[in-house]
Amino acid sequence: MSDDRLICNPPSAYTRYKRWGQIYILDALLRYVPETHADAELIGERISVQLQHANSAVVLTTIKVLLYLMNYMDNKKLVEHICKKMGPPLGTRVSLSPFCLSVNGVVAAK
Repeated sequence: MSDDRLICNPPSAYTRYKRWGQIYILDALLRYVPETHADAELIGERISVQLQHANSAVVLTTIKVLLYLMNYMDNKKLVEHICKKMGPPLGTRVSLSPFCLSVNGVVAAK
């Protein structure tokens, strides 16, 4: 890993940035290929707290990164746990009107 502190501890970077900064950090993780299963699992556990974020764009980007990282995870129980954690935020976003989604930072198709 080129910089263990930034990759394996993204929540420390979140506190410094507003929602769009957090989205850019999460999006950058999509370009990172974990060297080990443990790296993917550690990052997945650390960013899963963002599923509770009030901003829909942050939540949906977090889900995108978690789905990507699951390809590198070996711990099936952790994958199942993360999938269960993704359910309620996805259900909430699906039930919101397109207007609410666009206000929260996600452009929704009608």
